[in-house]
Amino acid sequence: MNLHPLRRPNILVMHQDPILCAGLVAALRQEAAFEVFVHAVDSLGPDGPRMDAIIADYDSAMQLVEDATRRNGPLGTARILALTSNDRE
Repeated sequence: MNLHPLRRPNILVMHQDPILCAGLVAALRQEAAFEVFVHAVDSLGPDGPRMDAIIADYDSAMQLVEDATRRNGPLGTARILALTSNDRE
């Protein structure tokens, strides 16, 4: 029997469109299964919680991929979902 509760997945939302960002955060926070963090609002230093998933705009997502290949910090192993309005990206 597992006596320790399972850790809720950490999701970081970092999108440049403030309305889209607020909507994503509001929708995700309705689910108790996730711990939701907002980039530039929640203080996430190098010793912060590990992110399991990141929802970002295309430019931020590409920067995250580059950074993750260089170091293994709190964002290093996260899965990244890029949301963009450009259908070519």
